[in-house]
Amino acid sequence: MSWMVICLSLMPQADSPWLERPEIYIPGAIGGLAVTTLLCLWVIKLPSAFRARKGGVLDPIQLEELMPGVKPVVVDLRSKAEFMGKNGHIRSSISIPLGELSRRLGEIEKEAKGRPIVLVDETDELSHQAKPILEAQGHTWLYVLKGGLRAWRSHNLPVYKPNH
Repeated sequence: MSWMVICLSLMPQADSPWLERPEIYIPGAIGGLAVTTLLCLWVIKLPSAFRARKGGVLDPIQLEELMPGVKPVVVDLRSKAEFMGKNGHIRSSISIPLGELSRRLGEIEKEAKGRPIVLVDETDELSHQAKPILEAQGHTWLYVLKGGLRAWRSHNLPVYKPNH
Protein backbone atom coordinates (compact mmCIF):
# COMPACT_ATOMS: atom_id res chain seq x y z
CA MET A 1 0.00 0.00 0.00
CA SER A 2 1.50 3.38 -0.92
CA TRP A 3 1.87 6.35 1.41
CA MET A 4 -0.69 8.32 -0.54
CA VAL A 5 -3.36 5.68 0.00
CA ILE A 6 -2.55 5.57 3.71
CA CYS A 7 -2.74 9.36 4.01
CA LEU A 8 -6.01 9.52 2.11
CA SER A 9 -7.52 6.84 4.33
CA LEU A 10 -6.59 8.84 7.43
CA MET A 11 -8.16 12.07 6.17
CA PRO A 12 -11.59 12.86 7.60
CA GLN A 13 -14.52 12.31 5.32
CA ALA A 14 -16.89 15.14 4.41
CA ASP A 15 -19.58 13.69 6.68
CA SER A 16 -17.30 13.57 9.77
CA PRO A 17 -19.07 15.23 12.72
CA TRP A 18 -15.95 17.02 14.00
CA LEU A 19 -15.66 19.00 10.75
CA GLU A 20 -18.95 20.69 11.61
CA ARG A 21 -17.56 22.00 14.93
CA PRO A 22 -15.12 24.86 14.26
CA GLU A 23 -14.60 25.49 17.98
CA ILE A 24 -12.20 22.55 18.08
CA TYR A 25 -9.90 24.33 15.61
CA ILE A 26 -9.26 27.28 17.91
CA PRO A 27 -7.15 25.45 20.56
CA GLY A 28 -5.13 23.80 17.80
CA ALA A 29 -4.54 27.12 16.07
CA ILE A 30 -3.49 28.79 19.34
CA GLY A 31 -1.14 25.91 20.14
CA GLY A 32 0.36 26.05 16.66
CA LEU A 33 0.85 29.80 16.96
CA ALA A 34 2.54 29.39 20.37
CA VAL A 35 4.92 26.74 19.03
CA THR A 36 5.73 28.90 15.99
CA THR A 37 6.43 31.93 18.22
CA LEU A 38 8.76 29.95 20.49
CA LEU A 39 10.56 28.53 17.48
CA CYS A 40 11.05 32.02 16.03
CA LEU A 41 12.43 33.35 19.33
CA TRP A 42 14.85 30.43 19.51
CA VAL A 43 16.00 30.99 15.90
CA ILE A 44 16.69 34.68 16.62
CA LYS A 45 19.19 33.70 19.34
CA LEU A 46 20.77 30.95 17.24
CA PRO A 47 23.48 33.03 15.48
CA SER A 48 24.80 34.27 18.83
CA ALA A 49 24.86 30.71 20.16
CA PHE A 50 26.90 29.52 17.17
CA ARG A 51 29.41 32.35 17.61
CA ALA A 52 29.64 31.62 21.35
CA ARG A 53 30.77 28.05 20.68
CA LYS A 54 34.24 29.47 20.03
CA GLY A 55 34.50 30.11 23.77
CA GLY A 56 35.49 33.10 25.83
CA VAL A 57 32.00 34.52 26.30
CA LEU A 58 30.25 36.02 29.29
CA ASP A 59 26.52 36.39 29.57
CA PRO A 60 25.22 39.72 30.91
CA ILE A 61 24.76 38.44 34.47
CA GLN A 62 28.34 37.12 34.59
CA LEU A 63 29.68 40.47 33.40
CA GLU A 64 27.59 42.33 35.99
CA GLU A 65 29.00 40.06 38.72
CA LEU A 66 32.56 40.65 37.47
CA MET A 67 32.24 44.47 37.58
CA PRO A 68 32.71 45.02 41.35
CA GLY A 69 35.72 42.68 41.58
CA VAL A 70 38.56 42.85 39.07
CA LYS A 71 36.98 45.62 37.04
CA PRO A 72 37.18 44.59 33.38
CA VAL A 73 38.05 46.88 30.49
CA VAL A 74 34.80 47.02 28.52
CA VAL A 75 35.47 47.93 24.88
CA ASP A 76 32.39 49.05 22.94
CA LEU A 77 32.94 48.36 19.23
CA ARG A 78 29.92 50.24 17.90
CA SER A 79 30.21 53.54 16.07
CA LYS A 80 30.61 56.67 18.18
CA ALA A 81 27.07 57.74 17.24
CA GLU A 82 25.62 54.44 18.51
CA PHE A 83 27.77 54.62 21.65
CA MET A 84 26.41 58.09 22.47
CA GLY A 85 22.92 57.34 21.11
CA LYS A 86 19.56 56.66 22.70
CA ASN A 87 20.32 52.99 23.51
CA GLY A 88 23.24 54.04 25.67
CA HIS A 89 26.29 52.04 26.70
CA ILE A 90 27.71 50.23 29.71
CA ARG A 91 29.08 52.77 32.17
CA SER A 92 32.88 53.11 32.13
CA SER A 93 33.17 51.34 28.78
CA ILE A 94 35.51 52.84 26.21
CA SER A 95 34.39 53.48 22.66
CA ILE A 96 36.68 52.05 20.00
CA PRO A 97 34.74 51.37 16.80
CA LEU A 98 35.77 48.14 15.06
CA GLY A 99 37.21 50.05 12.09
CA GLU A 100 39.61 51.88 14.43
CA LEU A 101 40.58 48.89 16.57
CA SER A 102 43.91 48.04 14.92
CA ARG A 103 45.01 51.67 15.11
CA ARG A 104 43.95 52.12 18.76
CA LEU A 105 45.26 48.89 20.32
CA GLY A 106 47.61 50.91 22.51
CA GLU A 107 44.66 52.41 24.40
CA ILE A 108 43.38 48.96 25.30
CA GLU A 109 46.82 47.72 26.34
CA LYS A 110 47.29 50.80 28.54
CA GLU A 111 43.93 50.18 30.28
CA ALA A 112 44.11 46.38 30.46
CA LYS A 113 47.18 45.86 32.66
CA GLY A 114 46.21 42.75 34.63
CA ARG A 115 42.51 43.18 33.91
CA PRO A 116 40.15 41.19 31.68
CA ILE A 117 38.96 42.72 28.42
CA VAL A 118 35.29 42.39 27.48
CA LEU A 119 34.26 43.18 23.90
CA VAL A 120 30.78 44.59 23.43
CA ASP A 121 28.57 45.61 20.51
CA GLU A 122 24.84 45.54 19.81
CA THR A 123 24.52 41.79 19.06
CA ASP A 124 28.04 40.30 19.61
CA GLU A 125 28.80 39.89 15.90
CA LEU A 126 31.43 42.65 15.81
CA SER A 127 32.95 41.40 19.05
CA HIS A 128 33.62 37.97 17.56
CA GLN A 129 35.29 39.70 14.60
CA ALA A 130 37.49 41.78 16.92
CA LYS A 131 38.48 38.95 19.25
CA PRO A 132 41.11 37.39 16.90
CA ILE A 133 42.73 40.82 16.45
CA LEU A 134 43.29 41.15 20.19
CA GLU A 135 44.32 37.50 20.55
CA ALA A 136 46.98 38.07 17.88
CA GLN A 137 48.35 40.88 20.08
CA GLY A 138 48.79 38.39 22.94
CA HIS A 139 45.69 39.18 25.00
CA THR A 140 44.46 36.01 26.68
CA TRP A 141 42.09 37.34 29.35
CA LEU A 142 39.53 38.21 26.70
CA TYR A 143 35.76 37.80 26.61
CA VAL A 144 32.79 38.64 24.39
CA LEU A 145 29.48 39.76 25.90
CA LYS A 146 27.14 37.03 24.66
CA GLY A 147 24.17 38.58 22.88
CA GLY A 148 25.77 42.03 23.13
CA LEU A 149 24.07 45.10 24.50
CA ARG A 150 20.72 43.82 23.31
CA ALA A 151 21.06 40.95 25.84
CA TRP A 152 22.40 43.37 28.49
CA ARG A 153 19.33 45.60 28.13
CA SER A 154 16.96 42.59 28.04
CA HIS A 155 18.25 41.68 31.53
CA ASN A 156 17.38 45.25 32.65
CA LEU A 157 20.99 45.97 33.54
CA PRO A 158 22.06 49.61 33.76
CA VAL A 159 23.09 51.57 30.71
CA TYR A 160 24.50 55.09 30.63
CA LYS A 161 22.61 57.46 28.35
CA PRO A 162 24.42 60.76 27.99
CA ASN A 163 22.29 63.91 27.83
CA HIS A 164 22.07 65.16 24.27
